[in-house]
Amino acid sequence: TSSISFPGDGTRKRVVSEIPYGALLAYSPRGQAEVSRRSQDVCYRLKGGDPTTLQRAVQLLREHIATGGVLSPFFGPRVALVPTPRSAPLVQGALWPAEVICRAIADAGLAGSVVPCLRRTVAVQKSARAPRGERPQVSRHFESLAVQPMVGITERIVIVDDVITKGSTALAAASRLAEIYPDADMKVFALVRTKGLVPDIDRILDPTTGIVRLVGDEGDRQP
Repeated sequence: TSSISFPGDGTRKRVVSEIPYGALLAYSPRGQAEVSRRSQDVCYRLKGGDPTTLQRAVQLLREHIATGGVLSPFFGPRVALVPTPRSAPLVQGALWPAEVICRAIADAGLAGSVVPCLRRTVAVQKSARAPRGERPQVSRHFESLAVQPMVGITERIVIVDDVITKGSTALAAASRLAEIYPDADMKVFALVRTKGLVPDIDRILDPTTGIVRLVGDEGDRQP
């Protein structure tokens, strides 16, 4: 863990300084080549809760795990999936993409439980809409999140999101969960990872694992 200063009151909080992450698909937000454009369509469909696209992605994940792929350690019957909250407090009846993804993964037999115990108490700016350099930092995400202890948490927690970019939200979520479940083994999984620093991508199905580290007050995802 590391400590970071929180704006306003000057207090320092202990936060998770690094966490393993995995992702199944790659996404180019600005690429113009054919594969990049298809990745944009897949990403938008997943964020929008399109059931056909989600089921296809989960089937690819299941096939990958069945062959012992790099994402296999992220799943199993003893894993509790915790969906990452949206950028604003959830309105009843609204789509919660990460929760839908968790349910689909669990229904495919790849995890033991879905535990929607993280919630957003105040809204933060959506990272996708924030100008470069102005995305919400880890401390802002941390302040806006709370954990409601629930039945179903095990010693293995995987925090699930639809898309991972820098990983600031993931670090904040892990930090909040670590306050309540300090002995849990935690990882982060996203169906899609953003590859915004390359002009184009050559494949969408690109199972990858790596680390998200705290650098200053931001997440640094590698790769």
